[in-house]
Amino acid sequence: RQQRQSQDILTLAVVGYTNAGKSTLLNTLCHAELLTMDQLFATLDPAARRLELPDQQPVILIDTVGFIRKLPHHLVDAFRSTLEEVTQADAILHVIDCSDPQAQTQREVVEQLLNELGAAGKPRLTVLNKIDIVSPFERSGLNLLGGKDKFIPISARTREGIPELIEAIGQLAAEQFVPVNLVIPYSKAGWVDRIEQQGKIEQLDYLEDGIHLSARVRIAAFNQLKRDLGQLAQPN
Repeated sequence: RQQRQSQDILTLAVVGYTNAGKSTLLNTLCHAELLTMDQLFATLDPAARRLELPDQQPVILIDTVGFIRKLPHHLVDAFRSTLEEVTQADAILHVIDCSDPQAQTQREVVEQLLNELGAAGKPRLTVLNKIDIVSPFERSGLNLLGGKDKFIPISARTREGIPELIEAIGQLAAEQFVPVNLVIPYSKAGWVDRIEQQGKIEQLDYLEDGIHLSARVRIAAFNQLKRDLGQLAQPN
């Protein structure tokens, strides 16, 4: 996890009610063979998969245990520990089985758990999966299920909507980084390494008045830069 966070790579936690098709979606996106079973908690350990976007920017997708309304007591600890990945991720990919009659209720369960985890405010994409088995009439009501979030209707099985989803993931990834130009005093030279850990340094020059640096950094890292470096940290 620390290695993922120290690189200029967006991490998306893939969440959803159990049997929403999260693992199948990851298989489709990343050509990886994750365990896919029509069974509660088939995915109990988080699995990270790398997705290469069309612009060659990598994104890490993290599969998580399926959410459920009344969690069996003996699974509470395991469930909570796997969901630590959600709190550490940069953004969330919420997969909903839009063919399920209880889809709206399942969405609300997931939203409630995300709120309890303190992850409700993270950037998010909503994926309405299994549209290949939804009637044209039911498709007309997907706007209500999508809610206020940006949503992408897809079928992980037939690949319908997958190109649009990849494009949306790429846009989300770009939004999580900000370009900055800095002149860092030599007394704070250690910040060069810190910036490199949280982004990508594109230009670095050691000049008389300080270290001139151009980089793309995570938004959270930029906010820390502003606190620690003050007026030195300005967006490009």
